Parts: sequence; structure tokens; C-alpha cells
Amino acid sequence: MKYLSIFIIGLIFFSCAAQKQISKNETPTLNTKTEPYKGRIAFYNLENLFDTIDSPLTKDEDFLPGSKQNWNTNKYLKKLNHTAQVIVALEFPTVMGFCEVENAAVVNDLIHQKELVDKNYSIVHYESNDERGIDCAFIYQQSKFSITNSKSIKITFPEEIATSGDGYKYTTRDILRIDGVMGGKDKITFFVNHWPSRGRDGQQKSEARRVHVASVLKKEVDGILKNDPKANIVIMGDLNDETDNISVSSTLGAKNPSDYTSSTLIDWMIPMDLTGDGSYNYKGDWNMLDHIISTASLANTTANFSLSNPTIFKEDFILYFDKKANKKLPSHTYVGEKYYGGYSDHLPVYINVISK
Repeated sequence: MKYLSIFIIGLIFFSCAAQKQISKNETPTLNTKTEPYKGRIAFYNLENLFDTIDSPLTKDEDFLPGSKQNWNTNKYLKKLNHTAQVIVALEFPTVMGFCEVENAAVVNDLIHQKELVDKNYSIVHYESNDERGIDCAFIYQQSKFSITNSKSIKITFPEEIATSGDGYKYTTRDILRIDGVMGGKDKITFFVNHWPSRGRDGQQKSEARRVHVASVLKKEVDGILKNDPKANIVIMGDLNDETDNISVSSTLGAKNPSDYTSSTLIDWMIPMDLTGDGSYNYKGDWNMLDHIISTASLANTTANFSLSNPTIFKEDFILYFDKKANKKLPSHTYVGEKYYGGYSDHLPVYINVISK
């Protein structure tokens, strides 16, 4: 059973910090401000943002005190602080998606870091069926984005692709959908994703599972566009596939920003991928695994705003110099069981929101 956790963190703290959980049946009052709007949409794979509390329903034993990785309160607090530093350096995105978060509590701890608390971020999170307990989450500034609805889209694999050759049964993260209004003007839908990894089966053998998730997402997107062909939709996430892999280029049909039509999805990361750039580094090679994809309406400005300047965030403070690769690479929190105390094995990606 899934539980929705959306925490509304109020601006008024005279008597106490206001924290409210919205049920599935409630519809918050929309922000009706109509001033010119600009902002930023970002996504970040946080590389295992776990608390130190044992969850009996998931396999979180690697991130507990006394485990082989010796996860503890100090490391958890350092991880929160590092993530907050990144959000500050990203200039406080209007909305931001995450993956690899353990639960709503860790995201709530994140938005209460001293650097972030005055930005009035709220969160959307659902528990998924991932066996390790890692989920997707979404934060947003209430003054700039208003939620009308949200849900978690469950992924169930067909039997023929659910089990690996060695008998391992795969589960994966749900897709998070958030519907709302940006800047008090335009309706927009966000999808936050973390598709199945290449993991134990490798890229080709695991591909069918990512294609399946892409087909579930495509059906959801097509349902929106059937009712409104000019709908504003943003897909973000760690897709564990690159821009030219089947799941992205064929199943979703995401095209280069320079080659889109009014009926196609745009993968804003393709130009960077074509230059050999990426958000994740594997054995010295950059992979573009983290994506921001949108409907064409957000490129041809049928809305009151458009998207511009997609970027991989590569500031020095979240990198280290790898002598073997002879280049700067993402500064990991862990590599295997060895603790490095870095930020994440992925780099954040973002895109700017430009008002007309």
C-alpha cells in the first residue's frame, strides 16, 4: 500500500513550524499571482540518501550503523549538507526532482537545512516497491509552483523480463507524477523517473526492463496529450539509458531540440551527449544517463514561458581529479564499501525557465 507524503512548510513560524500532509483527495488553493516568471528545473540522483534507521520492509542494511559501510549520523548529516550546498549553487531551483532517496523523512530533513529553510520548499514523495527502499521525490517552491494533483505510477514487469538468468526477481522505482501551475499562469505536469539499472545483467540484457518503463511513461504522456495537444510536460530523471538508446529515442520518441516537430518530445540533453559529455562517468567515459525531456510546447513558447540553456552542473566543488582517467569526475559518497565523503556519483542537470 502506498502512502502519499506531501509536506507543506509554511512561512509563518510565530507559534510553530507549520507542516501539513495533503491527502490524495485534497486540492490545494492555486497560486493566482501573475507577475512575470522565470526559474529553474533541476534533477539530481543523490546516490543513496539514507537515514540511519532500520526499515523492516526494505533491504537498507548497508546504510545502518555497524554495517560494512558503517553509515552513521555524522555521515548522514554531511550528506544532507552537501546536497543543500548543491541546491544553493543551483540558485534554488523552482522545482527539483531526486532519485535514490530512502523516504519522505530524509527529503524533509533536506529542505530544513539552514541554507534552504527560508525558500519555503515543500515535498512530494511516495513509497515504491524497490527492494532497497530507494524512491523518487520532488521539491518545489510554493510561491512559484502550485500542485493540483500527484500520484505514483507503479511499475510491474511482465514475467518474461522480471527475472534474471540467475533467478533474481526485479523490482523498480515508481514514476512520480506531479500536476500543477507554474508562475500562477500555466498548467504543467512533471514526471520524475529512476529507470532500472544495467546492474547484474548488463546494458543489453536489462534493456527490456527500461523499454517497459518507457512504454508505461509514454502511455501516460499520450493520455495527457490526447486531451490537450499543447500540454506542458517535463520528464526528468536517471533513465539509465543514453539519448540514442531504444527506450529514449524510440519508445519515448524523444528528439534533438534542433529536430523536433509540434508532436514530438524533446530531449534537451542530446546536443551535449553528441559532444561526448555526460552526467555519469563509467571507467573514464561520460554517459548521459540523466535527462530533461519536454513537450514541444515548451520550446516553441505556446505557453507563457519556455525552456532554455540545458546544463550539466559540473562545478569543481562536486568533482575530484582522477589521475588514472586524467580528468575531473563526480565526487562519490562511496565506491563499493569505501567511504569518500563526496557528493554523488551523478551530476545534477537543469534547464532554465524563461518567461515571455
